[in-house]
Amino acid sequence: MFRPNPRFTLVPVVVLLAACSAESGEDGSSCSVTSNADGSAAVSCTDGTKAVVQPKAAADGKDGTNGKDGASGKDSVNGKDGLAGVDGVDGKGGLAGTNCTLAIDNGLEVVKCGDGTSAVLGSAPTASGAKRRHVILVIGDGMQLAHELSASRYLFGTDKGLSFQKFPVKSTCTTWDVTAYNAYAQVATKPNYAATSFDPYLGYDPAKGGMKPYPLQVDGSGTGAYLLTSATDSASAATAMSTGKKTDGGNVAWLPGDPANGALETSAERLRRQRGMAIGVVSTVPFNHATPACWVAHNVSRNNYEAIGLEIIQKTKPDVVVGAGYNSPDYKGVVMDAAIAADTDWTYVKRAAGVDGGQALLAAADASAKSGKRLFGLFGDPVGGNFESPIPANAPGSPAIVRATTENPTLSQVSVAAIKRLAADPDGFFLMVEQGDIDWANHSNDFARMIGTVWDLDETVKSILAYVDQPGDALDWSNTTVLVTSDHGNSMLRLPQTFGKGFLPKQVANGSSFTYPDGDVTYGTMSHTNELVNVYAIGASASSVYKYEGIYSGLSIMDNSSLYNWTFDAAGY
Repeated sequence: MFRPNPRFTLVPVVVLLAACSAESGEDGSSCSVTSNADGSAAVSCTDGTKAVVQPKAAADGKDGTNGKDGASGKDSVNGKDGLAGVDGVDGKGGLAGTNCTLAIDNGLEVVKCGDGTSAVLGSAPTASGAKRRHVILVIGDGMQLAHELSASRYLFGTDKGLSFQKFPVKSTCTTWDVTAYNAYAQVATKPNYAATSFDPYLGYDPAKGGMKPYPLQVDGSGTGAYLLTSATDSASAATAMSTGKKTDGGNVAWLPGDPANGALETSAERLRRQRGMAIGVVSTVPFNHATPACWVAHNVSRNNYEAIGLEIIQKTKPDVVVGAGYNSPDYKGVVMDAAIAADTDWTYVKRAAGVDGGQALLAAADASAKSGKRLFGLFGDPVGGNFESPIPANAPGSPAIVRATTENPTLSQVSVAAIKRLAADPDGFFLMVEQGDIDWANHSNDFARMIGTVWDLDETVKSILAYVDQPGDALDWSNTTVLVTSDHGNSMLRLPQTFGKGFLPKQVANGSSFTYPDGDVTYGTMSHTNELVNVYAIGASASSVYKYEGIYSGLSIMDNSSLYNWTFDAAGY
């Protein structure tokens, strides 16, 4: 028997329906409804299904104000009982509605009747017959627990105030790549990495690097040296997450050793191929940079920005791409601009002087969703390439963060725009969201910038959660999963002092980095580290994270390559 979606709504007042076949998102059989003398309603569909719906006594004493669930019928899409009744609220005997059909509207199953009445039933099934799913993977690039704690203390005066820290599912993750593995193997005089034969304890040894991330476990005498021996880069880390394969540093969805024809199908590509799902990647760094590229491009070098960008624009063609690189010489911004503008498949919006980038992007997302065209947003600082980072103030007791410019959208606005466009696809979607400037801040040991970028990530997660919570669309927590993680550690930030809300330590510029004369914070490097990072999940398939733990006996640690299989769990495979 049909069980209504928690967000079931009636529009405008009455109706009833039939759950008829809706393969491939098409309209179902035509159904007619007639009222009987006893107050019941007879439902008859052209596919042969029939039902008699009996009214319940009205709460206010009027007859026929409520209808019961209907009888079993055909439903080739989701295997549930077929015909179902919707409460009648017109105060007359039985239910109303004639010539009712089941249609797909913005990813929702909607019964529409000839008399103008209609009802929203819930999420539509996908073209493949599977339940529609939405998978949102959020990456704080270069973020480890010490960065999370620092931002939480600044913003809230507590250690666990960030939105994603409150998710019900939590784990930790190793991040090593083939290059790092081989460096550790050399120290241990062990064989190099082979996909068919490797020792995870060479990639990361909890006895040396920590069974939990700092500061949950305090560094031992040799911890720092061990964690700084070698580490993944963003391209190989993202390749592990997007393909399930470990690879060499710098490879973008490509096998280690750079063989010819070594391109790896990514999770996003597979979801589109097998399920027809919409796919999108968004970031605060150039769209052809390592992390976003690893879901929608393939290359032996992350530095081949022009080839990567053109592959994304002209070949892969995700449904949504938003990132930086506008007019940037380093990231071939002029070439990218021309290629996007020349392709009529895209609804294209870019940074413009004096124009609010967030408003422009959200308007473009609405237009894209209506037209069915793909959405491309190109923003960022023309000099540095990235979105300019939010700026925090040293204001003890009263944290304050301001946007550097309104010509770029915030990552929150970028994510909402992406979801608006992707949610128009009845087959569900996969979206990768990256706050990439956390990593760039940490490469400079820039504590203040790091605080601003983690704040940006937190605000983004809040916006995503709010979007899923809002009624009236295809997303809810029965069909959506959000996972927040990091691709690797960076900077080996350590916190000898605990700061209060709104407090920033004194930092002094020293060339391309910063120093801290009061010793409030310390940094061990300007590079990546082999530290554990956190995993947080919420939603329909959040708990499947736990089945990938167990690499190390008795420890709640998974490997980043497991996020590939987790993606398909979240997609309902």
